[in-house]
Order: sequence, then structure tokens, then C-alpha cells
Amino acid sequence: MFINRFCVIAALLSLINIASVSAETIRLSTFKNNPFSQAAARIMTESYRCAGFKTEIFYVPGKRALVMSSRGEVEVSRVFSVGKLYPSLIRVNVSYMKLRGLALAIKPNVDV
Repeated sequence: MFINRFCVIAALLSLINIASVSAETIRLSTFKNNPFSQAAARIMTESYRCAGFKTEIFYVPGKRALVMSSRGEVEVSRVFSVGKLYPSLIRVNVSYMKLRGLALAIKPNVDV
């Protein structure tokens, strides 16, 4: 079920005219040392594989990943607000991950 969903996502993404697409390889940039980004990269790699593309992933600091995506290289994942701050980046409205936060405290009277 998950793999089929990824294949559908990959098919949708492959319809986009992406400057960084060569004949067979899509270049992705994402944050280094970030578990969420690493999971997103695995999902995107599998999705593009289902669509017949190879991927090349660059794990770089967040600002560099943003610069790389602004130059036309594909981004693995960004929070929704980045599209508002950087209108040159085109949001693909296909959700493949969800991030929820949780706060824990030792003291019971801590307001979060």
C-alpha cells in the first residue's frame, strides 16, 4: 500500500518540468544530519525509482539546500511556510510525510 502510494506520487512529480532532470537522474538536495530529511529522501528515492528515474541526493546544510532548490534543483522536503517566503519555489501539493511535535516536561506545572 505504501509503495503504491509512493509510485502515484512519483508519477505526479514526473509530470513537472524540472530543470535538474537529465535523461535518467533527478538531483535532490536536503538537510544533512536530520532524521526527518533522511526519511523524506528515502521516500522520494523510492517514488522516483517507481517512475523509472534514478536519484542523486546531496545532504547539505539547510540554507545551502534552499539555495540549491532556488537554482532549479529539486528539494526533498520543506515546511509549508517556505513556499510563502520564496515565491520562486513551486510547491507540489502532494503530501508524503506528516510531522507532529510533542513537548515533554519533568515538572507538572510547565505551560507549553
